[in-house]
Amino acid sequence: MVLITPQEAGYRSDATHVEFCDLQALAALTGGLGLVSDKSYSFPFPRFVGTVFKYNEFVSITRKPGSVSE
Repeated sequence: MVLITPQEAGYRSDATHVEFCDLQALAALTGGLGLVSDKSYSFPFPRFVGTVFKYNEFVSITRKPGSVSE
């Protein structure tokens, strides 16, 4: 499963964003579902840019345990 959420500037830019989810929140969510994290990162720029650039995003890539990652 791939989850993509906005960082701070993107979250603030849209009133429909109701709960801020950083990489730790995404890890807690997917871990609670029994998924294994393959990769988590900031896109397209490094994490610190997300406080001012509204299109910077958190990306979390997870899978079911025992499935093959590519």
